[in-house]
Amino acid sequence: MGAWLKKPHNISSLNEVITIQSIQWHVVIVVVVVVVVVSVVVVVVVVVMILINIIIIVTTILEGLYCRRSLS
Repeated sequence: MGAWLKKPHNISSLNEVITIQSIQWHVVIVVVVVVVVVSVVVVVVVVVMILINIIIIVTTILEGLYCRRSLS
């Protein structure tokens, strides 16, 4: 192990491996952040659409009840 570390080209290749690993960690972190942000946005959009549908349904029901009361 000591003889392997004494050779300079092995040290440079070791440094390249370390930089490649750090780049891969940055890529993994970026991918995780992007996935989390996209999933949060999708959840927010779905919740907003559900709320809009509920509001539309409630308003139509209330309008129907109001129309029935006004007719009777």
